[in-house]
Amino acid sequence: MLRCRGVVTCGTAGARAPPSSPGGLRGAGSPRPLGALAPPAPHPVNLAYRTINLTCKLNYSFPISESSVGTGAGCFPSGAMVHTEAGPRDISTLQLGERILAADDSGKAIYSEVLTFIDRDPNATKSFIEVTAENGVTITTTRSHLLLLASADGWREVFAADVEIGDVLLTRGQGPVMRPSRVIKTKIVTRKGIYAPLTKSGTIIVDDALASCYAIVNSHSLAHAAMAPLRWMSSWSKSNELSKGVHWYANALYNIGDFVLPSSYKYR
Repeated sequence: MLRCRGVVTCGTAGARAPPSSPGGLRGAGSPRPLGALAPPAPHPVNLAYRTINLTCKLNYSFPISESSVGTGAGCFPSGAMVHTEAGPRDISTLQLGERILAADDSGKAIYSEVLTFIDRDPNATKSFIEVTAENGVTITTTRSHLLLLASADGWREVFAADVEIGDVLLTRGQGPVMRPSRVIKTKIVTRKGIYAPLTKSGTIIVDDALASCYAIVNSHSLAHAAMAPLRWMSSWSKSNELSKGVHWYANALYNIGDFVLPSSYKYR
């Protein structure tokens, strides 16, 4: 909303009107003098000076990207480890186009290309949850992020905040086979850095545990389908620039999801 408030004050001064050019005509490119349309005055004219004070105020609410308000497009902190083809790496050093360990639809470990970042902010500090399994694997992520847990038919997605003691993480094993391990502890921690790589497969192995690349929506397959245009655009992009904050496409989806998705599909 644009609000303007104007105050006009007037006072007289003894300024003489500027003389017109011969014949009362001016060049085509010359500015028209004040009062040029009035009849010529026989005597010098005292003009009034007018002062206008105009104050305008613009009020508009812009949507704030989730990484700046705390719940966020799910992500991982600085120090979280991923596995590239050259070996383990801090997630904060990942570059577009690198291939990291993830999982295919059958749950087997594969290397998948990093296409873009759904969220990335090296300077942000926020709350995360640590989930620890009995084999010593501990994954640290935001509470709204989807972890992929073992189930009878492969995996099931669960918000990190909803993981319970006794649930079974899928952890990195020997070769392509994932190794199940029961959760024995969860803990809320504060960490610096926000990193949410988007891989071509839509999955990622972080700190040796399997997770989805997605958050906020409690369906990995639904999120993966909704993010297909972003994966397609990113795979064709030639830019290697790493942006900051929530990706505009993801942010748009979150805003649309607020209106079209039932509350049972969204992180509380």
